[in-house]
Amino acid sequence: MKTKKMTHLSLLGLALTLVSGTSFAAVSGINGDGCKTLIAGQNIDAGDVCLAVEGDNLQVTYTTQNGWQLTEAHLWTGSVFADIPMTKQGNPRIGRFPYQTGNISGANNYTFSVPLSSLSADCGINYYLAAHAALRKDNGDGSFQNETGWGGGDRMVEKGSWAMYSSYQFSCGAVIEADPVAKTCETAFALGETKLWDIENVATGDPITNRWGWQITASNPSAIETPIYAGAGGNDINKGTEVGLLTIDYASGLANVKFDMGEGFTMDETHLYVGATDVQTGAPGQFGNTHSNLNDAVMDSFGISINSNPIYVVAHAVVCSTNWPNK
Repeated sequence: MKTKKMTHLSLLGLALTLVSGTSFAAVSGINGDGCKTLIAGQNIDAGDVCLAVEGDNLQVTYTTQNGWQLTEAHLWTGSVFADIPMTKQGNPRIGRFPYQTGNISGANNYTFSVPLSSLSADCGINYYLAAHAALRKDNGDGSFQNETGWGGGDRMVEKGSWAMYSSYQFSCGAVIEADPVAKTCETAFALGETKLWDIENVATGDPITNRWGWQITASNPSAIETPIYAGAGGNDINKGTEVGLLTIDYASGLANVKFDMGEGFTMDETHLYVGATDVQTGAPGQFGNTHSNLNDAVMDSFGISINSNPIYVVAHAVVCSTNWPNK
């Protein structure tokens, strides 16, 4: 049975002031339902690939079903079909797709955030999507059935690879011009059972850092839901502002960690440590798992393969808003 724990995230006081506008106010969504079947091995329904517009990002979410799991995912999207990385024979070169997960073995869902600015999002024209996945299904005897998967659509070439692509269009509302507003961003750390400055360096016995922040301990299995706070200086959440929710689901060698922002808050970066021992650094860039250039995403997720009991988690995010309370 999974257990529930409640912890908190806390934000560092380093602030960055940026300027943003309403560049894509006309884009309101995707025409139609925005979902394609995730096809495994040319003819197996393994789930869905769904598109949605959230803020200034196109969210592309892979979801598996019927026992299928993701091990990797690769994504390309754009308005010019010929820009898809291909060989001279027209077969896709997934290693050159701009959005890649790395190893996420065992994950049942994953979302890529594609900035609308990178697409020059316009209504009334076709955009193309090539959504690749490496998939597996447990045979029940310790082995797996492994298959290549693609978001359903048309074949890229008549002969050779059965790789597929699809097309979509953005739906648009009235264009609204907005004055630029100041956006302030602060760093965030998960507030758990252990303060970062109380963790000892295994080589020297000294604290790993003098910065504030927190480490969460998760047993196997566990499901943890954790409020996210900003501005809780000195590890005092009473001084902070709740900005969202962190979810950790850990079981069977896979830790799924998801950041969800509350209304009025977004993320520009996330960093994550998941390990079998205490973290040995307070520097987010050295945590081992990074999603940068999120460009005001409201959700981000990681799938980390690990076999240990317990595991230790430190979650960091750069959280932004144009209307911070008490600022």
